Amino acid sequence: MIIIAHRGLTEGPSKELENDPTHILENISKYPNLINEVDVHLCSEGIFLGHDVKTHKINIDFLLDNKKYLILHLKYI
Repeated sequence: MIIIAHRGLTEGPSKELENDPTHILENISKYPNLINEVDVHLCSEGIFLGHDVKTHKINIDFLLDNKKYLILHLKYI
């Protein structure tokens, strides 16, 4: 069985925690078998996580280092 945390959330909706890289890293540490679905924006300004808007700017290394624990939902390219 594969368990997916939508927007990296393990409990109910939370605009503060969804797609938050710090929260996702906590999930990876606590729940190594959990897959985190994250919303990704690729644009000229960089790579961002966020559902409707670019909320959290990340480095490509965040995605590469944690690829085993992530499903990427590309919002904008």
